[in-house]
Amino acid sequence: MTPQGTLRPLNFLSLSNVVIVVFAVSLGPFILMGQLGQLASRLFPFTRGLNHAYWAPNAWALVTALDRILLRYSKAFDSNIAVELSGVVSTSRGLVGDTVFAILPNIKPLHIFTITIAFQLVFLAKLWFVPTYKSFLTALTLCGYTSFMFGWHVHEKAVLLILVPLSLLAAESHEFFRTFLIASLAGIYGLFPLLFTPAGISSSITISHCSFSPLD
Repeated sequence: MTPQGTLRPLNFLSLSNVVIVVFAVSLGPFILMGQLGQLASRLFPFTRGLNHAYWAPNAWALVTALDRILLRYSKAFDSNIAVELSGVVSTSRGLVGDTVFAILPNIKPLHIFTITIAFQLVFLAKLWFVPTYKSFLTALTLCGYTSFMFGWHVHEKAVLLILVPLSLLAAESHEFFRTFLIASLAGIYGLFPLLFTPAGISSSITISHCSFSPLD
């Protein structure tokens, strides 16, 4: 579809053929070796728990933290809040397994799928009616952001799905540059647990970098 709303089926077929070839080349070896199931378990790690061992700073990290706070409150004040005993030692402590909440209702993959798709459809609808390069990058960034915020077993390095397309928008306007700088700072800080260096050194380098990148 052009920015004027004209459908171009030949362009659509050309794009779809490229996508089909990429999928065929990528998945073909796994299909031939009978390892498609292994690949699917890696791409959709539903058995590995809601949270990664190093919690990604997303919505479920906040929900998990709230569950821990409510658990402490119930213990400190001997409240009548129902406690799921299996959730007392759960919520991902560097181990692979299902995340079970002690107080709050558990989050299921279907909940994750519904919330993620619902938000992404809003951005994709805007892209459908305004199919421009800028709208495409914006939708790509926001869809990646939605996956990061509400996805299942999100790794902290998945923030690159946001930062890479957002970096292409940073030169468009000051608002995009400001957003990229804040998102980049938050993304870099979230990757600190992966570094085998003292946190003080990483923090000092990051702060020095931000001091030469004014937000105003």
